[in-house]
Amino acid sequence: MAEKTQKQGGSERVYTIPLRKEWLKSPRAKRGKKAINTIKVFLSRHMHSDNIKISKKLNESVWKRGIKKPPAKIKVMVKESEGVVTASLPDEVSIKEKISKKPETEKIKESEEKPEIKTEKPEEKKAGEKPDDKSESKIKE
Repeated sequence: MAEKTQKQGGSERVYTIPLRKEWLKSPRAKRGKKAINTIKVFLSRHMHSDNIKISKKLNESVWKRGIKKPPAKIKVMVKESEGVVTASLPDEVSIKEKISKKPETEKIKESEEKPEIKTEKPEEKKAGEKPDDKSESKIKE
């Protein structure tokens, strides 16, 4: 049921969490919330931690079909580091991993690029707008 891999800074596991047995116990209008709570209870039991974080994409995948029809089971990748357990979808890549995987050439190119300097154009008056009081006084003088 669980595949284990050891990484620096903590362990990484993949679980298939059965949800149907639990959300069938709750009323139809509360099944999505019950599915999320089931994930948290399952992970706290298996990872021996009460500090559980669920990624945004995992949450969206549970709620994808609405509150009344959550998935019957879900595959979750769990990472543990410094007492914090983070659950995400197996194919989801975290932002930190994306940043660290950038090739060195891209990092150099980004630093070499100069921001564009925008020049301000004088404001053009539209036909329907009234001129400012200051501009009128200058014209009269």
